[in-house]
Amino acid sequence: MVEKVIFREKSIAQDIHNQLLLNASKAKVDYMIRLDTAFMDDWKTILSARYAVAKDKRKAFWQSVKAVQDQYGEYELMMKIRTKADHFTF
Repeated sequence: MVEKVIFREKSIAQDIHNQLLLNASKAKVDYMIRLDTAFMDDWKTILSARYAVAKDKRKAFWQSVKAVQDQYGEYELMMKIRTKADHFTF
């Protein structure tokens, strides 16, 4: 059962990354949940990534963030967003 949960979380993390990547000029994944590194607590990180977004793509990027929140609303995802110039970290 734990493997199914972790596999679902990995699928969600990959989908989120793929959606956000559409409006980013580059990205770096620092962490994505894997079966061998996952743990079962109340809250855990499933994706930590940095995205460089061109000025003309920022509005579309934020729309993608909103779309991800809407799409996965039932999971009550928590996103931490930090900006430093053109970089976004989730």
